[in-house]
Amino acid sequence: MQDARHSPPYDLPPPATVQLYGGAMTCELPEVFMNISGQTNAPDHQEVMLWSEQKTSVIIEVLDRLSDRYTFMTPGDPGDSDDSDEDESGAMLHYLATLTADSADRDDNGLEVPIGDIQRCREGLGKTHVAFTVGTYVKNPDALVGSSRAEPHRTVIWLGLIRYRFPREPERDADILIHVVVKYYPGTEDDEDEDLNKELLSEKAHVGRRIRNNVMRTLRVVDESFFAPQEDAENEEDEEETVEEDPEDAVETIEEDVEDAVETVEENADDASDEDPPGPARVRGTGRRRSP
Repeated sequence: MQDARHSPPYDLPPPATVQLYGGAMTCELPEVFMNISGQTNAPDHQEVMLWSEQKTSVIIEVLDRLSDRYTFMTPGDPGDSDDSDEDESGAMLHYLATLTADSADRDDNGLEVPIGDIQRCREGLGKTHVAFTVGTYVKNPDALVGSSRAEPHRTVIWLGLIRYRFPREPERDADILIHVVVKYYPGTEDDEDEDLNKELLSEKAHVGRRIRNNVMRTLRVVDESFFAPQEDAENEEDEEETVEEDPEDAVETIEEDVEDAVETVEENADDASDEDPPGPARVRGTGRRRSP
């Protein structure tokens, strides 16, 4: 996905600094976003923000870093690295595959969903840590107009991944996953497909991509003590035994947030006006021990 391509002339609402995880991290989002982590009972490692008018949500989560076994060179050298950094885009593909595991869509190559090009991000934290961006979408052909429970017939997802490293303390390494989710409901949007490798993107999808890019550019870590050591990092044998389970378990909650948690807030949209200022983030942790 070429992030430098032209976007439609749409002015986003003014930005505001959002406190994440009790101030341990910050980023900038349009001021219309509301922090709904408390309303959705999001787990401690997630922060969930919603722009209800545009049916657009931003989910940021801090996960234990995936094992190096998920690191590999993908076709086309998406990392496009001109230094000694290894290409770690395999981690992005793993998260993407887990996120879209339930999609029935298949393209000509047998992929579950069409994806844009994986791009190396060198802005913000991407200047000092390996980071990637990608876009994808999933279809729900069973979504019906007028159904008792509104379901999106198409969901565009803009992903960002920052592989946050501590060179001298690898047990504290983490993956920061950002996904901007844009939902299309039957009867409210046109039904043309999104082509993430071309210009066939609706204005709404372009806005979601710009929001993702801005989060990648402005995300800051204020308190690194937030990144506690991974519980199994001291025992390599245990890490090998759990590597098959831990990454998938860690991201299972993504689909729940995208499909269920945000819908809960949409049902209460009348009580949460876009004009209200974003609520403060609760003091949250990663679910791991906090560093002393």
